[in-house]
Amino acid sequence: MKLFLGSLFIILIFTTCDTVKSYDPPRDYSDSMPDLQTLFTDVENNANIELEDGVYRISRELILEGKKNVTIKGKGVSQTVLSFKDQSEGSYGIVIRNCKDIILEDFSIEDALSGNIKVTNTNGITCRDINTTWTGRINKDNGAIGLCLLSCRNILIEGCLVLGASDAGIYAGESFDAVIRNNQIQWNVAGVESGNSVNVKIHDNRIFENTGGIVVSDLPENTMTGENIEVFSNEIDKNNLWNFGPEGDIVSIIPPGTGLLILASRKVDVHDNQITNNRTIGIGIISYKLVDIILDKSKKTSSGGSAAQSRTGHNNKDFKFDPFPGEIHIHDNHYSSRYLFPDLRSPFGKIFLWKFGFKTPYIAWDGIKPEGYILADGRKNPAYRICVQEDTNIKRTILDFANDFKGLTTDPEAMACN
Repeated sequence: MKLFLGSLFIILIFTTCDTVKSYDPPRDYSDSMPDLQTLFTDVENNANIELEDGVYRISRELILEGKKNVTIKGKGVSQTVLSFKDQSEGSYGIVIRNCKDIILEDFSIEDALSGNIKVTNTNGITCRDINTTWTGRINKDNGAIGLCLLSCRNILIEGCLVLGASDAGIYAGESFDAVIRNNQIQWNVAGVESGNSVNVKIHDNRIFENTGGIVVSDLPENTMTGENIEVFSNEIDKNNLWNFGPEGDIVSIIPPGTGLLILASRKVDVHDNQITNNRTIGIGIISYKLVDIILDKSKKTSSGGSAAQSRTGHNNKDFKFDPFPGEIHIHDNHYSSRYLFPDLRSPFGKIFLWKFGFKTPYIAWDGIKPEGYILADGRKNPAYRICVQEDTNIKRTILDFANDFKGLTTDPEAMACN
């Protein structure tokens, strides 16, 4: 017996270790560099900024403000590279604000301090065929966000490689009408995040080797609440990377081994995805109450700064915010895993091993319910419905986290849609 337990311990240790992730493309930096900021400042409406061949070291933010119908185009992701490795002014690479109908395409951008591309208050933004990355070993000092779209409308992100962000690879926050499709997203803490946004479609992406593949979240102290998020036809595979996000920020709670995390969100439809080899959980559904519990116990405070979603206060200070998820529909996904047990570097992994042993569920809801969960007539409040329509052999659970798991159930009918 001792030999068995010792062998099991060794297996657990070695199977939760990461190989070192490092992105090291060859770079031959150009001696001559055009005055890109002048190009950004002087460009007229209805015009193009052509980025020539070369690997350019850039020391300050490139800002485009108040422009309409402008395209910023390189010669290709291997031919045009904007490197902010030696950045000394500002914290982002390209900053776009208060614009309309902007297209970014066919270039690479690397190593900005806080984030490579940030777009705010813009109606019509397309990011197409862009590599946004951090070079060298993946670590906590990497910038927070690869592509940050904040308070925007009519967003299209397609054909991009997004790698190495210490918060979210792609973040659409407090925005309307976003499409995120046909991207390769890897080695980030959160691969893709929709935060407090409305009408978002995340589909046909290859999302792998992040800490968590996709996060759909609603957080307090924001300008709006999100709804109508559709996640479909994605390959969500092997999202088992160690969590290198800033301690105290929301992403710090994502367990390594998470396919999709739904946090306090409403009207979310998840279907026809390939959710495979995510060690801890395929789909997790949690309330913001659980975030409070975890971060209060860890006694960590938010780093704030450039994080996509920072915990600036308790949710009970925001009376418009509902911390409980609802109207969640999960159906017609494919699940599989080659792992016998969850990743043990997070409390969730330890809880799942304790409660489920070698039969970790694919879908888990924390089971923390609002006071109005049961209506006066005894029915469940449809505003808080968690509806799962998957094959009965797909294991699912309601954890009943608030009551120390006393009401934990794996009954498939517990999250039935009727």
